[in-house]
Amino acid sequence: MANSSHDGAFGAGVVHDLQQSQNLELLDVIDQLRAEGLNEHVDLPQLIVVGDQSSGKSSLLSAISGVPFSRKDNLCTRFATEVVLRRNDSLTDVQITVTIISSSSRPYADRTRLDAFARKLQTIDELPNVMEAAATAMGLGPSGTAFAADILRLDVCGARMPQLTIVDLPGLVHAETNRQTKEDIALVNGLERSIILAVVSAKNDYQNQIVLTKTRQVDPDGRRTLGIVTKPDALFPNSESETSFLELIRNEDIKFSLGWHVVRNPDSNENQTVDPGTLEHDFFRKSRMSRIDPSKRGLSSLRTRLSEVLFRQIERELPSLMKEVFAAASRTRDGLERMGRSRTTIMEKRHFVMDIGNKFHSLCFAACEGLYEDQFFAEHGSDMSARRLRAVVQNTNIEFVARMLKAPLRTGHLGASETSESDAFNVVDRARELVHSYRGKELPGTFNPALIGQLFRELSRPWRLMAREHIDAIWLAARVTAVAVIDSITNSRVRDACLRTVIDPALESMRRTMVDRFDDYMANFERQPITYNHYLTENVQRVRLERDRAAAEARFIKFFQEREKKGLGAAGYNYLVSCAVPETQPDMDALAAQNLADYAQAYYHVAIKRIIDDVPAHVVEPALMTTLPNILDASKILEMPEALIEEVGSESEKRRTERDALRSKLEIFERSSIICQIYVKSTGSDSRGHHTRENNTADRDIEHNTVPKSLNGEAK
Repeated sequence: MANSSHDGAFGAGVVHDLQQSQNLELLDVIDQLRAEGLNEHVDLPQLIVVGDQSSGKSSLLSAISGVPFSRKDNLCTRFATEVVLRRNDSLTDVQITVTIISSSSRPYADRTRLDAFARKLQTIDELPNVMEAAATAMGLGPSGTAFAADILRLDVCGARMPQLTIVDLPGLVHAETNRQTKEDIALVNGLERSIILAVVSAKNDYQNQIVLTKTRQVDPDGRRTLGIVTKPDALFPNSESETSFLELIRNEDIKFSLGWHVVRNPDSNENQTVDPGTLEHDFFRKSRMSRIDPSKRGLSSLRTRLSEVLFRQIERELPSLMKEVFAAASRTRDGLERMGRSRTTIMEKRHFVMDIGNKFHSLCFAACEGLYEDQFFAEHGSDMSARRLRAVVQNTNIEFVARMLKAPLRTGHLGASETSESDAFNVVDRARELVHSYRGKELPGTFNPALIGQLFRELSRPWRLMAREHIDAIWLAARVTAVAVIDSITNSRVRDACLRTVIDPALESMRRTMVDRFDDYMANFERQPITYNHYLTENVQRVRLERDRAAAEARFIKFFQEREKKGLGAAGYNYLVSCAVPETQPDMDALAAQNLADYAQAYYHVAIKRIIDDVPAHVVEPALMTTLPNILDASKILEMPEALIEEVGSESEKRRTERDALRSKLEIFERSSIICQIYVKSTGSDSRGHHTRENNTADRDIEHNTVPKSLNGEAK
């Protein structure tokens, strides 16, 4: 950009005032962070200028930044302005670029139009016209809106230029329901690390200037506010109003930790050939403002003071800023890890699915084996117990055993609470019916051996339904666990694709395998019973002994009852012996039925001990528990057709955009972390920060501060 009459504003004077050598290193840290783009994601210390309309903010901003904003009274600020000063030592001339950051509340078309606004100035004198063009683009004008939620951004770049950001908010108006005022407050609230420059015009009573009320709302303790009084030359000499402003500037009424400062603003009607600094110096020398500490009056001392204030603010906020950057980097890294690697080629997509498969195998294996060390199994959710699949399976097996052992001997399907009493039957009576119905060439009192299997199958008929219900319950528990596992390691789109294309089909295959295994197992009981377990004959003998003992006990009781009445002689001893000997059964069919019932029930108890072990061990375990972790096995993924890999491993355009945004943020956070760490190591600072003596003094001032009468609505 060509030199102009205003280029001196960017000269060594402004730079020297803003960047004293003792503060330069720390200021450069924030400059580097801002240059990395960290300010787009994290609040960085900066200067925010706020004030009522026509308070002299534009003139003040020009003086601080060196950018000559228009000072015409009819061009009051009606939108937020962000001035970004950047250093580029390779430049010989200052470059200024003006852009618009559109408000997110605008329609998409308006945002696109405003975001495209960009003007590169050839001379500094073009700035007022460009700002007017920007205002027109925002819809500001006689027939447009009063304020805009958009931000005008000025990027000023030059050699030895201070890297600094100053935000100028629209002038506050006296309307409590004004939407723009609320947005200003929300904006300043969100910039908690920034220094607020509260501009108060001496042309109006400061008790009536809304900027002080709004400043208290966002900074109740006044710890990060510096009050600045402008236009002191508008006060009548020796007037009560002048006295009030003198007390204000001395921090005697409305107290701020950073205190107050007073500057004289150049007027747009003044002779532009006269140096503003000379006019200001003459004014302070001749007026009562000469009583103010020289360090708290004038533009030159203000620049020095702002440099020191900003330095102290950065020094104080750097520890928390570093923590926030580290935390943001960690969160962003976790988000990227959860999204997985970028997936554009078929190989990348296959690797992505393999990563999911490895994590799925690890968690499913732990769930099936009962290894609950991973945080996935922790107790902090309603479905956590369902994730511990081995515990669910073990408990379900125990319930299955208890139900089987308690099952009554009934015909038909089992369901003790649903089966009527008519379903129950006497095993011996049923055995007699079978002996009659299936009579062959066997001798009287014996029975066809095949009838043992027939009667046993009738007794064990409820087993099939009970075991199928048990298998279904375990399969459902396995699916709940599988869904929880896949949900914990990937996003909902990939989860649904995995469930639809791989996991659910595999689980259904496991269910069919379990059913087939169970059917094959139960087919053994459809054939003639075979067992070599001595428990069978022991059961038969035990039942017969118990039956004979009961019959003998009844005869003994009868014998002793009759002896008391009649008194039996020698014949009684013979009868006593006969009582101890089992009676014969003259009914040959009854004898055969009893023997058949004894063997069928004895085999029933042998078989039930087999099934309650075999269903869990030989049906559930091999068909489900050992194969569940291998649903997404690496070897299977390598053999998956490309179409299936595309369906599971591809990602949407939105997803790719999100990943790129996260990567960009992570790069910013990581580079910013390195910058912070380098500074800490080079200075020997710790991460806890410290308060300087000046800050502690200011803190004590605040501790004794009372609500000023001007904010209580009282007359001065």
